[in-house]
Amino acid sequence: MTGSIRLPAVNDMGNYEIRLESIGGLGANLCGKMLGELGLRHLHLNSASFSSYGSEKTGTPVTAYIRYCDWDKDIRVHSPVVHPHLLCIFHDALLSDAGVLAGCTKDTVIILHTADTPDRIEERLRRLSHRTHFQALYTLPAQQIAMETHSRINVVMLGAMVKAMGFIPLVSAEEICRETLGKKYPDALAANLAGLRGGYEAANLLAMPKEPDGTTNKTTADGTAGDIDNNDAAASPTAVSPMPTGGLNPHFGNSVANDLSPSRQGYIPLFIQ
Repeated sequence: MTGSIRLPAVNDMGNYEIRLESIGGLGANLCGKMLGELGLRHLHLNSASFSSYGSEKTGTPVTAYIRYCDWDKDIRVHSPVVHPHLLCIFHDALLSDAGVLAGCTKDTVIILHTADTPDRIEERLRRLSHRTHFQALYTLPAQQIAMETHSRINVVMLGAMVKAMGFIPLVSAEEICRETLGKKYPDALAANLAGLRGGYEAANLLAMPKEPDGTTNKTTADGTAGDIDNNDAAASPTAVSPMPTGGLNPHFGNSVANDLSPSRQGYIPLFIQ
């Protein structure tokens, strides 16, 4: 067990809170359980974790919640995490759902799995900074790393979370992988450990985009994120405007990444003017 761990931030209840946003088939449920056991077994922290999902079908939305607090304190809140200190998004297609970013604050660190080019990531970061508050954004091509190491996306994202949180030793994460995955899939343990290290090394901290006034986030007087600009509003699937009858669904699935969300949940179609 690692020595005393100092949590970088806590809320009014004394908890450090994590939320994982994913789709069924990417392993977020198991990843949440591993994070909970990691805090209890190896970090000398009290921890709690649970997941929320609907029909248990591949491609449907899955959300996992984890809380850490000091060993001598009790976790008395067992509701979903509303204001996460760490938000991990397992698939960039989930950004089309405004609820995925709900509750982010100036203390939130976001991890995003995306295969976008650097230019596209920079533009996406700029759009995100207009939609919500966050302290920092890490990105990584988790699917590519998982395929190269013959592991799974969840262990790659676990490695990225260890790096972004900063207070969890990588060796502790490796140990929880051995305890959890080594027993169930001993032949795949080496590949999973390679995926964990790959995610840790590949997680890239992006510089916050600067506004003309020198600030890094659009904010309002009440401390919330500013309004979405016209381009963001037009791109938002929930934007409301007069539209003609007919349209198309631009959200395509991906059988490699198990993204079947277009067939599992509704989207407002885009219309050709």
